Amino acid sequence: WSVSVASLEDIDSLNIKVSTETAMAKAVSSLDPPPDLVLVDGSHIPAHLTVKAKAVVKGDLKCVCIAAASIIAKVTRDRIMQEFDQKHPVYKFAKHKGYLTKGAL
Repeated sequence: WSVSVASLEDIDSLNIKVSTETAMAKAVSSLDPPPDLVLVDGSHIPAHLTVKAKAVVKGDLKCVCIAAASIIAKVTRDRIMQEFDQKHPVYKFAKHKGYLTKGAL
């Protein structure tokens, strides 16, 4: 498996959709050996994928591999937020992980 993260600069310059799709394509292209098929959670296949892909609506409920990828992505994001908390403790990122909560406001 592979994880790729979109930078703040990419999100600001490209937009969230394009930067997310670019990160997804980068993660897939780093796999060795390359997969025969990529299952994508949702109804849209990112434009930059270089391998065969299938969109699966509510894929995390239908495919264990998509569910596992969702968990890996969430854990990765939570760890990044914990690192941000170390740099900027006033925002309490370790507590809310960037999710909109009363504590995050």
